[in-house]
Amino acid sequence: MIKKVGTKIYYLKNNGNIILETGDMKGWVTETTFDEDYKNYFQLSKYNKEMIGLIQLKYGELSELLKEHRANTYTVDVSSEPHKLVFKYIEPETNTETEMPQTLEEKVERLEKE
Repeated sequence: MIKKVGTKIYYLKNNGNIILETGDMKGWVTETTFDEDYKNYFQLSKYNKEMIGLIQLKYGELSELLKEHRANTYTVDVSSEPHKLVFKYIEPETNTETEMPQTLEEKVERLEKE
């Protein structure tokens, strides 16, 4: 049976910086535990386990959330409890945070203004 495993987002609890995103997996995959991931991923093992937080999403959920929030990136808000994802759109050309253009015409208009 083909299995689907959702994205895991590992982050530092003190500042929300993302350490690792595993991404969705589909096929003959096995869902792993925090301890298994900690042993298998160098990015995680550099930190003390107690410093690391985990947000586990369902398969396909991250792409749906990005689409819903009209975003192309996210951060983790550690000031709220439970910690949650905060979505934003970063303009690729300028690397500045802005709103995602709804249409091609809006994007052209924005570029013309610049």
